[in-house]
Formats: sequence, C-alpha cells, structure tokens
Amino acid sequence: MELDQFMDGLSLGGVLKMMQDHPRQCAVLLEGRKPRELTTAALRDIMNFEFTGEPGSNNRMAQETVTQGWIMFLQASEAGEAKAKLNETAINITLSDVMMWLTGLEQLPCEPSTVQIDIKFEKRELPKINTCGYAVFLPLSERFQDLDSIVDELDLDSIVDEYAALVVESQGFGSV
Repeated sequence: MELDQFMDGLSLGGVLKMMQDHPRQCAVLLEGRKPRELTTAALRDIMNFEFTGEPGSNNRMAQETVTQGWIMFLQASEAGEAKAKLNETAINITLSDVMMWLTGLEQLPCEPSTVQIDIKFEKRELPKINTCGYAVFLPLSERFQDLDSIVDELDLDSIVDEYAALVVESQGFGSV
C-alpha cells in the first residue's frame, strides 16, 4: 500500500518514468554518494578545449597561450592565491567560485559525466560564459595572450588577477 502510494507520487511529475528510462544516472541521486573533491585536475577533466587551426599556426599558438593562462588561474584559485577587489575589499577566489561562475554549480556533480564544459576561443576582449550550455569563450585578445612577457618578468599574478577580477565583477557574484 505505502509503496504503491510512493510509486504513484513519483509518477505524478514524470519522475518514475525518468528513473526507469535512466536508472544509472538516477541511482547516483539515491545512493547518497558524495560529490568529487573540487580540484584543478578534476575541473580540467570536465573541460573540453576546442582548439582550431593547425598545431604550430599563429592562431593555435595564441589559443594554447590563453589556455596556459587559464590553467594558471585555476591553479591559483585552488591554492588560495587568486585575489580580486570588490568595493575596496580583497576577495579570495576559490575553485568553488570559479565553478559557480562557469556552470552555476558550486561543486562537481557526483556523476562528472553530467557536466562537460566546452572551452572555445573568440576574438574578443573579455571571456563570455554560458552557464546554461556549459560553454566558456576565452578571449583571443592581447591582454590574455601576453603570457610570454608575464613569464619573462616573473609576474604570473597579472594573468591570475585579470581572471579573478572578472569573476568578482560578474553579475551576481556573492549574492544568494
């Protein structure tokens, strides 16, 4: 009797059919698994970098340089070294902040295959984030490609600061 009521309740919203059609994905919700630890490596695992151009071409080299800066930003966020200012207050940017900025999620899902972040490259000044479609458009602009001079001057904070400021300045940062 109680089981029938439970099944009827699940049927009302189409949940029962979804569970029957996708048992593996739904099992994750019911098993009580803990989410994977959010690390740069785990975040990198769900990113799909969509490079264009032949390896060695100027376009491809620019994309690879921007990617190196992006990975440096993720590593700095994980290490607690990514900082930005918001209304004159220093803010530490965490990987959780970055994950929220990219996807609208604070942590990795239990089943990582449910999220794939496509990283694309565009000629633009600032990154563009699509949290609905899990897409990031990294800018192919001079300020994000100047990694060689940053490395030469050992001023790695510059590229990290650029991305950290973008996270903090994005609409909705820090609001519930």
